[in-house]
Amino acid sequence: RRYGGTGLGLTISKQLVELMAGELRLESKVDAGSRFYFSLEFGLGIQAAIERADTADLHGVNILVVDDNATNRDILTSQLALWGANATSVDSGPRALKMLLEAAAVQQPFQLALLDWHLPIMDGLSLARAIQSDRRIPKPAIIMLSSENVSFQPERSHEYGISFFLNKPVFQQRLLNCLRETLAQDKVAEPELSQTGKPASAARLRGRILVAEDNLVNQEVVKSFLENMGCSADVVNDGEAAVLAAGRRDYDLILMDCHMPVMDGFSATLKLREQEAAAGKRRVPVIALTADVQKGIQDQCQAAEMDGYLSKPFSKDQLRTLLLAWLPAGGASRTDSPAAAAALPAPAGLSPICHADIAELREIVDAQGASLFDKAVALYLQTAAEQVEKLRHAVAAADLPTVANTAHALKSASANLGAREFAKTCLALETAGRQGATEEVEVLFAAFERQLPEVVTELSHLAAAGPAESAAADVDKVAVAPAGAAVRLLLVDDDPNFRLITGEQLKSAGFQVEEACSGEHALEMLQREIPDLVILDAIMGGIDGFETCARMSALPEMTDVPIIMSTGLDDIESINRAFKAGAADFIIKPLNHVVLIHHIKFLLRSYRDTAELRNSKQQLSAAQRIAGLGYWTWDAKQDKFEISPYLAELCRTSPDYFQGQLGKYLDLIDVADRKQVEDVVNAAVEGKEACVEYRLLSESDEPITVRQDTALINSGAQSYVTGTVQDISKQKESEKIIHRLAYFDELTGLASRVHYHSRMQQTIKAAARAQQEFAFLFLDLDEFKYVNDSFGHNVGDQFLKAIAQRIQSVVREEDFAARLGGDEFCIIVNAITDEFQAMDIAERCLQEINRPLILSGHHLKPRVSIGIAIYPKDGDNEHDLMKAADTAMYSAKTAGKQRYAYYRPEMTGLAIKRLQDEQMLRDALEQGQFELHYQPQVGMRDGRMVGIEALARWRHPQRGIIGPGEFIPLAETLGLIGKIDQWAIRSACLQLLSWHSQGLPLLTMAVNVAASHFRDPQFVVSLRDILQQTGMPAEYLQLEVTESAMQNPADMEVFRRVKDVGVKIAIDDFGTGYSSLVALKHMPVDCLKIDRIFVQDVLINPQTPILLGTIIGMAHAMQFCLVAEGVETIDQAMVMSGLGCQVVQGFLFSAPQPAAALPALFRKDFRLEFVDAKSGPFTAPDN
Repeated sequence: RRYGGTGLGLTISKQLVELMAGELRLESKVDAGSRFYFSLEFGLGIQAAIERADTADLHGVNILVVDDNATNRDILTSQLALWGANATSVDSGPRALKMLLEAAAVQQPFQLALLDWHLPIMDGLSLARAIQSDRRIPKPAIIMLSSENVSFQPERSHEYGISFFLNKPVFQQRLLNCLRETLAQDKVAEPELSQTGKPASAARLRGRILVAEDNLVNQEVVKSFLENMGCSADVVNDGEAAVLAAGRRDYDLILMDCHMPVMDGFSATLKLREQEAAAGKRRVPVIALTADVQKGIQDQCQAAEMDGYLSKPFSKDQLRTLLLAWLPAGGASRTDSPAAAAALPAPAGLSPICHADIAELREIVDAQGASLFDKAVALYLQTAAEQVEKLRHAVAAADLPTVANTAHALKSASANLGAREFAKTCLALETAGRQGATEEVEVLFAAFERQLPEVVTELSHLAAAGPAESAAADVDKVAVAPAGAAVRLLLVDDDPNFRLITGEQLKSAGFQVEEACSGEHALEMLQREIPDLVILDAIMGGIDGFETCARMSALPEMTDVPIIMSTGLDDIESINRAFKAGAADFIIKPLNHVVLIHHIKFLLRSYRDTAELRNSKQQLSAAQRIAGLGYWTWDAKQDKFEISPYLAELCRTSPDYFQGQLGKYLDLIDVADRKQVEDVVNAAVEGKEACVEYRLLSESDEPITVRQDTALINSGAQSYVTGTVQDISKQKESEKIIHRLAYFDELTGLASRVHYHSRMQQTIKAAARAQQEFAFLFLDLDEFKYVNDSFGHNVGDQFLKAIAQRIQSVVREEDFAARLGGDEFCIIVNAITDEFQAMDIAERCLQEINRPLILSGHHLKPRVSIGIAIYPKDGDNEHDLMKAADTAMYSAKTAGKQRYAYYRPEMTGLAIKRLQDEQMLRDALEQGQFELHYQPQVGMRDGRMVGIEALARWRHPQRGIIGPGEFIPLAETLGLIGKIDQWAIRSACLQLLSWHSQGLPLLTMAVNVAASHFRDPQFVVSLRDILQQTGMPAEYLQLEVTESAMQNPADMEVFRRVKDVGVKIAIDDFGTGYSSLVALKHMPVDCLKIDRIFVQDVLINPQTPILLGTIIGMAHAMQFCLVAEGVETIDQAMVMSGLGCQVVQGFLFSAPQPAAALPALFRKDFRLEFVDAKSGPFTAPDN
């Protein structure tokens, strides 16, 4: 054959043709070549009309696609978009969480999420868990996508919110069916059919509905739904407007958004209930509309006297179901005539100006009769034109900082004059400018220009109409300043309109108001006179409000002057910045001036009280020093130290000892505390007060513990540090005694029941965070009452002490033991990796406690019964764990005492079986029950054995031959694996030499060894000893380890030392671990054994030969030998040989055999076993 190949293409083609009930044939002529062809039978079909898939359910549905593969994302989002869905895609779990939160924030949550299981950083399962645990995210239905079969328990799907699993590649029809079924699960059940055969809910409804919703899109959707179902609907923009509308007209039902401007839905409903009660009107059902479906929303609705809630977004069917439940029986509603309905005044909110806001401004009139509203409108119209022109140029030039600053100024001025909706547009424009969103700025500016003429026209009209008649504002005059003095306020804002309106309001309330137009101006004014309170704008040109506030707060004269910051930035970051800068309060524009005045009055009283309290504290401190408390003072500038006589006496010395030096005092402080006290004193020089506890030493007595308050005292031009010192030694000793009595059992010294409760709560929290298990052992002494009754309570107490000491000797340092009371004890075994670790502790407790005990000449035999419960399987809280362990303990007593039992009976049986297996394994090692079986490794070129693998077997007296999968893990747990592996290496070497003595050739002998050996440098010494004692040439011994054994860089030194001895190293099951090409070139490896999973898959999956070709090519390039494991068919052997792997091993040639069967295999030509009737014996192709 000049052109050799694997024959894989023909093999696959043959299988495909046979699967379709066809036949593959061959025609071949010498010197003419060969022709392969196949025949298939096809029936005639009928061309069916292609039906378009019904995708109506997907229209408008928000779907999030999470996949790190860009191609997959593009395919899925394109297909979903064709079906009418709103598809968004991201490439990782963290980005998905961010997208879900952002969607929830704008009340456009995702209804569905398609998650790839194999995501980087955070896999699909972790992402699903994160979505379920985040209370801020409305829960989407989740469809999990995977490119391979994954191991997952279906019953746990609900924990992760997973509705379906789909394997990739995802076919369109399967995906569509899955999406439709998932959406159908979330819909309200179909109503029963009426007698006409149509759903009863399809009948047209009758009712007048009031919709209170500030979102224009939501308004249109709800109104369209209602009118389509036959109801009439009135729409208002906020809660205040809803209360007014409900007072003017009777409604059958009110749909109330929870979060609206002016007045939220909760407050509006309470106001509505008060209005109904005052007028004696019937109670109108109020249904909350909310996107917040987290825990607590029902309680809020109930507290607000709402009748129910409907989660947004909702479907038309869901709304219809709600209307059927709440509209009057028969759908009857009040039949106001259309004319009457049209004659009603328009609901509040249709005008661009809030009349309630401007009414307050009109009430303030100066001596000439001009209202504050008229002045404010005139100033607004005067400045707005300039600001609008500035904004228009900034938008055209894409000068986003100027856009943001100008929109901010217009927002504040507009809100002050009641143009609330226009102010919202300005806020959105400001936000977009600060975020650099150029396209969004252009869209918002277009809306700005549409709204501005309406605002200007309405303000001009209202100003021309003249002031309305009203009483003076009902605000108390200020009465918080000292008699004879007016309260001085400093108003700082760069908006003249704001200063005008707010200043006039405050003056009308009796305050004296000074104004500053910038932060710099305000700081200059403070140098001349200190006000009683400052109102400071946060966003200004030059020095902004936050920096101005920080500078003001740093001035000593401003210590007792509160600062109120005002801004339109209604966000947590701005509020935190304000308080960090030193603000006493934070209010949002537009201001409610009545509320502002009450804020001012409260802060003035609060700061006055605080100043008085500080003065009283200083007076009290002086009184304590006069009364004889110990103290010292230190003038840092002159380094002058003075100490009171009482404190010197406390130090067992005289005041002269210190010689005016602070260092002399510090020398008397315990070395462990000295540095901390030095730091506190040095900090006090900078004005930082502190309290510290430390120990004072004396030559004659025990150290005493003192508490010291340190502060900087300013006395005119002089300042000094003072420390007030109090002896708290007796208090500390009392605290220790109280703590010991509360947390430790007085008799046994073990932790007490109180300590146990505290420790158990800490352990549960820590285990929950780390997702770990721990064991709880409940111990009850058997027949303790007999000891007490027979020998007296004195012996009983000694008995309990001895048992406590034995328990303490058993537990590890990280575990916890306590006496719960009487003869009951408990042990908390932390961070267990398997449940049998608790069995080990229980076994040791039984052995230690059950040892004979001699007390007061009495020979006693202690016995104990132990119940075992596992967190969280048997309980996830203290009560459930105690109950489970107590039940298990009584099971142990019922079974005969002097034993332990798990809460789950099957665990007790498994524990007993494990103990029996452990003992049998130890006996097997001592009694020589282990033996080696051998499996040949065959060369494909000549069909002869080229190597042997030794495989351990346990010949059990009763159970027969036991494979290594059953006893090797247990041997590793018991620490017996080292002895077994050394026995296997020694036996394999001796057997190979025995065959050689019979005239058989020396072949490579492969022995599997545990990874743990390569963490022990002594393994190399043991290996060298075996080779010397058996006379085995090192080059014929090969040790096989798994890929995971070579992942720890610290173990590589032992591998290299093994190589230095001359022994070969092979990676077993290669391809199933985590070896990288970079790491592989540094590993001291001779051979790669290709895992059987690839061999079994090579004729099935067309990708597998490609992968194997890569592995084999890499191995040849790195000069590694190759062995293919698990070869069971001649086709597999041929393909592996064709790919370049010339050594194979598996049941095709021989199962593992006892040593006696191997000599015959040495002489065997395995090629003769497989003869094809047409082509003769198989021959490996040359490559």
